[in-house]
Amino acid sequence: MQTLFNRFVKSLNQNDRKNTCISYKTDVKIFLDKVIAIKNPKTENELCDILDGAKRENILFVTDTIEEIFEKNNYKISTKNRKLASLKCFFDFLTSYKLIKESPLVIKNYKDKKDYSEESYEEYVVRTSQEQKEFLTLEEMKNLLDSMEAHDKDWITPIRKMSLYRDMFILSLMYTTGARIGEVLNIKNFDMEKTEYGTMINIRSHKCSRKIGAKRIGVGQRVQRYLEIYLALREQNMTTQNEYLIVSKTGKKIDEKTFRDNLNKYLKWANITKHITPHSQRHAFQTVASSLGVSERMIKIIGGWTLGSISNRYTHTTDKMLDKEKIKISSFL
Repeated sequence: MQTLFNRFVKSLNQNDRKNTCISYKTDVKIFLDKVIAIKNPKTENELCDILDGAKRENILFVTDTIEEIFEKNNYKISTKNRKLASLKCFFDFLTSYKLIKESPLVIKNYKDKKDYSEESYEEYVVRTSQEQKEFLTLEEMKNLLDSMEAHDKDWITPIRKMSLYRDMFILSLMYTTGARIGEVLNIKNFDMEKTEYGTMINIRSHKCSRKIGAKRIGVGQRVQRYLEIYLALREQNMTTQNEYLIVSKTGKKIDEKTFRDNLNKYLKWANITKHITPHSQRHAFQTVASSLGVSERMIKIIGGWTLGSISNRYTHTTDKMLDKEKIKISSFL
C-alpha cells in the first residue's frame, strides 16, 4: 500500500509546488487510511479494485467515505474544495497509470473557480450523485431488526447472543438519533446517564471539538431494550473490563470494519439488497424524523448539525425538557 502512495507522491513532486504537494499528501493519506481501516485490502491490487469507478458499488463507497471524513471534521466549504481537488488528482494518477479503469470522482468546473465558494462545492459531483441515496425506510428498519431478533435461538451461545443484541443496539441507536458510527463506537460506560425520562448518552467531542460541542442523545424504548439485554449479557460473559460500552466477544473495543461486515450479514438475513452503510443510518434519521413531523431545528440539534454547545444556549430547566423531547423522538422505531 505504501508503494502506491509513494508513487503518487513522486508524481506530485515532478509537477506541483511544494505546499501543494504537502496538502495533497496529507489529504490522500487521510482518505486511504479510512478506506484501509474499513475494507482491509491485503494488496495494492485489492485496494485499486475497491477504488475503481467502473463499479457502481465502489462509487457509492467512495462517496460515503468522503462524506464521513468531511462530516466528522466539520470542514469549511473552502477546505472541502481543496481536499476534493487532492482526491481528484489521486484518482487521475490511478487512471493515467491504468491502475483503475475509471475515476469514481468528477469535479465539474473546478479549474474555473478561483474562489472556493459554496457554489463551487455544490458542483462537486460523484458520477451517481443524481441518484437518490439509499437508506432503510422505517418499515425496512423494523423488518431488519425483527429478522435479527428471530436469530435469537435457544441454541446460540451467550457470546453470539451478546454480539447480536450489541449490534441491534448500535443500528437502532444510529437510526433513531443520527449518531455517526465513530461516535457510537467511542461511547464509554460513563457517558451513559439515567434521567427521570430515560437514558441519555453524552457524545463526547472529538477532533472538531473547537467547532462543535459535545452532543447529548436520547435512548428510545426499543433501543433501551436492546441496550439492557446487551449489558446483562456482557456482564455475564465478559471476564475482562473495558472502559468502552461497545465491545467484542473478546472484551475489546470493536472497530468500524467489524461492524460493517456484520451489517452486510444482517442485510442478507432480511433479504435487503440496497447499498446500506453505517452512514446511511444518519441519512435515514433525517428523512424519517422529518416525515414524522419532527422540526428541522430539533433534527439538527439531535443529529449534531447545529454548531456550538447547546448547553450554552438553554437554561438547566430547558435542558431537562430537551432530554425528554429527545427520548420521545427517538422512540419512533
